[in-house]
Amino acid sequence: VLSRIELERTKNAITNERENFRNLFRQTPEMVCVLSGPDHLFEFVNDAHIAALGFDATGKTVREAQPESVEVHGLLDDVYRTGKTALLHEIPVTLGNSVRHFNLTYAARKNEAGKTNGVMILGAEVTDVVQSRKLLAREAKLIESMPAPFFAVDADWKIIYWNPASVEVIGLKQEAVLDKVIWDVFPGLKESEFGETYIRSKNEQTIHNFEAFYSHYNRWYRVWSFPFEGGIAVTFLDVTDRKIIEEELEKSKERYRILFDHSPLPKWIIDVETLKFVDVNNAALQHYGYTKEEFLSLKGTEIRPPEDVEGFVETMKMDFTKENQDKINLRRRHMKKDGTIIEVEMSALDIVLDGRKCRIGAAVDITERVKADARQAELLAHVQAAKEEAERANDLKSAFLANMSHEIRTPLGAMVGFADLLRDPSLSREEHSNYIGILTRNGEQLSTIINDILDLSKVEAGHLTLEFEDTSADQVAADVVSLMRVKANEKDLALDFKAESSTPTTIVTDSLRVRQILMNIVGNAIKFTQAGSVKVRSFGTDAGPDGRMLYFEVKDTGIGIPESEKERIFEAFVQADGTLVRRFGGTGLGLALSRELARKLGGDVTVTKTAEGKGSTFLISIQDQPEKRTERSERQTESDFGEPAQNSLEGISVLVVDDSPDNRQLLWHFLTKFGAIVDFAENGLLGFKKALAGNFDVVLMDIQMPEMDGYTATAKLRGAGYRKPIIALTAHAMSEVRKKCLYVGCSDHLTKPIKIKELVALVARFGHA
Repeated sequence: VLSRIELERTKNAITNERENFRNLFRQTPEMVCVLSGPDHLFEFVNDAHIAALGFDATGKTVREAQPESVEVHGLLDDVYRTGKTALLHEIPVTLGNSVRHFNLTYAARKNEAGKTNGVMILGAEVTDVVQSRKLLAREAKLIESMPAPFFAVDADWKIIYWNPASVEVIGLKQEAVLDKVIWDVFPGLKESEFGETYIRSKNEQTIHNFEAFYSHYNRWYRVWSFPFEGGIAVTFLDVTDRKIIEEELEKSKERYRILFDHSPLPKWIIDVETLKFVDVNNAALQHYGYTKEEFLSLKGTEIRPPEDVEGFVETMKMDFTKENQDKINLRRRHMKKDGTIIEVEMSALDIVLDGRKCRIGAAVDITERVKADARQAELLAHVQAAKEEAERANDLKSAFLANMSHEIRTPLGAMVGFADLLRDPSLSREEHSNYIGILTRNGEQLSTIINDILDLSKVEAGHLTLEFEDTSADQVAADVVSLMRVKANEKDLALDFKAESSTPTTIVTDSLRVRQILMNIVGNAIKFTQAGSVKVRSFGTDAGPDGRMLYFEVKDTGIGIPESEKERIFEAFVQADGTLVRRFGGTGLGLALSRELARKLGGDVTVTKTAEGKGSTFLISIQDQPEKRTERSERQTESDFGEPAQNSLEGISVLVVDDSPDNRQLLWHFLTKFGAIVDFAENGLLGFKKALAGNFDVVLMDIQMPEMDGYTATAKLRGAGYRKPIIALTAHAMSEVRKKCLYVGCSDHLTKPIKIKELVALVARFGHA
């Protein structure tokens, strides 16, 4: 009994301890997660990991929860396979639509037998640090020309910027100091007044302006330190000469004269009562452009701009004694002999010279630094504005995602439902045909939604490719009206097209994009019109600031647009009234995409007239650009390939590498129907081995697969000397994905969903080569 009690007490203690550790890991600010199995299933994630991802990934694999984070998939696979710990510093990780940076530790997790059964992850996000470093690097360019030394350290006291003036003054090159702790670079600095002030400036986030003596260099420096993004920036001037002057003036006028005349800083002595210059050094003569006789004939008011004279007189009434050190440094505007206005920082001290109260002053020309400060302030304002705009865009995209979920699920639900109905063997031929038509229409609707998203992304990223060719305005309008007439008839709306006599017969533009724009605008007009008509009119102009133009006017009798929303509706993910999403549906991308496309074609999309409840009139303008005519169109559609011959793949052996059984079966049907001999591999690793061991004419390589992805498998095959054609299959339609496929060695690229004509034509071309 006592043994059982003791055992129970021990079990409770272990359970409590385990719960304590779990709570500790859950609440720690670093990301902690535990993955199990070769698929890296999230078994435990803490609050920091949930905050970083934006959702709880428990129960999902890494590739399911973070499909875009391809940077870490292979690393996790390596740790699981080798059992070696991976320490990753500031690694970029794609999360959603953004790249963020993390410090990550991946360690293998062992079972009782010492065998790897998972991976443990400890991480911290350092995106702000990386971005701050980049921002500081950009801002540093603005102060590269500063004549004064300037350097910056980060939160860990590592030197992250060291300007050319610092190299010249201190004598240490950038490679000798960058990324090194400042206390290690400058012996004794941390314990000096400099170090104490730097620490206070960083901890208290305050600006400091002080003078101190640095024994290591045996120099006096005037220092300005100011905080930024967790670290501090420092600029300083060697003021040893001035300090020596102040001390030596009391001992010897001769020594004073030598130091005064040969100081690199402009200096002078001025009579406080008469405001006339009593003495002036060589640096002042050179800097201000006067001879010594001319300078000594001037009053202090005469080297100030006229509008600053009153301020100078008031300054001369101030007390500049040693006990009043906080007032010694002043920023002023001075005027050279040639009228040039400069910004200077003045140091001043009251002395008695030959029985007269005088003031000795030294000037540092900070004109360039002031300009650099102004440029930096302007840059920071731009950065702040961009940040606010990005936050607004993020809010818009969040609303869009909720709507997009509905838009995608609607056709997807119909497709799943009617696909399930097709299992019924009692269906009539008419029902069977009708259901297949519904599946096809909803698939096309889903494809249109995705294509709009991709097109807008390409436009925003500057990756959209346009092909300029002879385009018939009448043909484009007739095609669109013909396609949209079915939807208009469903709502009993009149849909008419009229071409004015001024309409150009042809213009040189991208016909596909013009059709896409007109389709969007006419489609919107039909969607938001419950009764009446939608009228399309074309016309043109031969002259104007933009040259020859084609116009389409789309006029409807629909719900209209509030005057305040006329421009806002062209923003991505926005509809004029949020309730319209529930009432009419739609992604909110059509108008934004149409305007962007029109502007790429030298025109625009605008609302020329609207009234709530009475309808709207949209005007589409497209510029004729014959100088951009594409010599040979590379754009291919399914119809470009023609109908494949029955035995067009006869004798071609194909290796299909795809982890999806459904995709493998579909490809088998497509290929064998036209005579190909087909073999399969379920992942990239097996595909790599089979391709090397077999004698296939063509390899169809899926990209996203377990064990080894298609990129890696293709690269390894090419590295092993494999020269047969490899065609990439991917659900990603972005141009950068195609470029990556070709970069790793793929011969060509097909986008899912696979179209049979494209597949057969491509396999035949490479298989018979």
